[in-house]
Amino acid sequence: MLFSARTLSLATLASVLMATSALAQSHTITGDIAYRERIALPETAIATVSLLDVSLADAPAVTLAEQVIDPAGQVPIGFVLDVDESAIEDGRSYAISARIEVEGELWFINDTRIAVDPLNQTEPVAVALVNARSGDAPSGADDAEVGDNTAAMPADLAGTTWLLTALGENQAVDDVDTTLTFNAEDGGVGGNGGCNSYGGTITFEEAGTFDFSEVFSTMMACAEPAMSQERDFFAALDAAATYGLEGETLTLLDAEGNGVATLVANPQETGAVLPDLSGSQWRATMLGGEAVAEGVETTLEFETDGTAGGNSGCNGYGGPVTLGEDGSIAMGDFVATQRGCADPIGAQERALFDAYTNAARYETDGATLSLLDESGAVLAEFIRVE
Repeated sequence: MLFSARTLSLATLASVLMATSALAQSHTITGDIAYRERIALPETAIATVSLLDVSLADAPAVTLAEQVIDPAGQVPIGFVLDVDESAIEDGRSYAISARIEVEGELWFINDTRIAVDPLNQTEPVAVALVNARSGDAPSGADDAEVGDNTAAMPADLAGTTWLLTALGENQAVDDVDTTLTFNAEDGGVGGNGGCNSYGGTITFEEAGTFDFSEVFSTMMACAEPAMSQERDFFAALDAAATYGLEGETLTLLDAEGNGVATLVANPQETGAVLPDLSGSQWRATMLGGEAVAEGVETTLEFETDGTAGGNSGCNGYGGPVTLGEDGSIAMGDFVATQRGCADPIGAQERALFDAYTNAARYETDGATLSLLDESGAVLAEFIRVE
């Protein structure tokens, strides 16, 4: 009996150790999902967040971890994914995917690849969702509860874009463009923090105050001092409660009336003629909020005959491009060779062509080039190579 009891104790201990070991082999990824529309979700809404293996361009993504959430009507929605370390392999590509469905119908989904390193992801992941249904808002959605004293976006801000010149009493970093666009169509805000594209909503009150809310951004890491300035800029947006406008200078003020950020009207919004791009050659450095993969040359060349082309890193491409002196651009009708490439090159190519399709404006100082969508969010960034 003593031998049997001892054997049972050792077996029990072994089971405990095995369970402890299994727990030690898991890693947690946390974050939030949000969308820009001021819409309250119905009680039947379900949010699903997944960690996917997206390594193969010609095969379906493999789900490695998933959480199904009852969002309780409002965003942002927090998530926690428990990742089995044994399922993660070196040299493969992983991404976060999120969606919100109501009674089996897709309402919101992320349309930008959110790449993660599953075993080294320590910061929360922000996932921006877009409306997957036609129309201004999904049918059946309730207006968000924003109070009885809300007001429309002021006419002097609606549709304008601004460039950061100072944070508090500190001048903005040279050669780091931090922008803020007020979208007249959906009441949202967006732009580039100097490193990452961002978006969110803004609520104006009849008393003249406002509130930036649900601000989300891509998660690309950048060198200093751009990274620190971006953090300070997002903190300024969070602290801003009202604004002052004098000529072409916009000042964001906190609740005590202190200036937290100073911006000037974007010169490209005031009719300035941009440098001629004809004959210029560029190399991509950022696509879809992510740095271009090391060792992958993604190029763009503007010809003198109204066309543009280059190499995506996988396929050659080309087609017509229309550039306006006001900064407008249209370049979506490109054709490309049909070679298949595995991720990350394949995913990078898709992000490049998505950027071309959605580009509405461009910004350049002659040495760098940015493609932006209609809200002012940066889709792709390039540096000049000739």
